[in-house]
Order: sequence, then structure tokens, then C-alpha cells
Amino acid sequence: MTTPYVPLFDAGIIGLTGTPEQIAATSETFPIFFERIEQATAPGGYTMGHTSHLFLFDTQAGFADSWPYGTPAEEILADLRQRI
Repeated sequence: MTTPYVPLFDAGIIGLTGTPEQIAATSETFPIFFERIEQATAPGGYTMGHTSHLFLFDTQAGFADSWPYGTPAEEILADLRQRI
């Protein structure tokens, strides 16, 4: 299932999707939060509260680290350079 919302940010961003059970199971694997918030004035009648982090995965596709929204690019780059 593809939502037209995510590509509005950038065509390269991939949003998490699946059945509610699959999404719940995935959210237990990573340090993320999500919550559907009913809001009559929002498109579709709801909005989502969620983690806004940039995630880094290791070579086995496992969680390695994350940076919260607003982390300066220089800080992320310095961290990545230490990992190389």
C-alpha cells in the first residue's frame, strides 16, 4: 500500500507500511513511536504522531543509530566519519 503523503517530502523517502500487526512488530524492533490521532479537520479525519529521526542501519540491515529531527548535518557527518 502506497500513500501519496510520503513522496511529497522527497521521492527517495520510503514510509513504513504494512498491516497493523506488521507495523506494530516493526515498531518493537526499532526505537520508534507512532500514534493515530483522530482529528475531524485533518484530511481523512486523522493525523499521526510519530518519531522524526534519521535512522542508520548496519550492513546486516539492523538498527545502528539514529539522530533526532533538527540534528545539524555537521554533527551527523562527524558521527558517520567516526564509523568509517
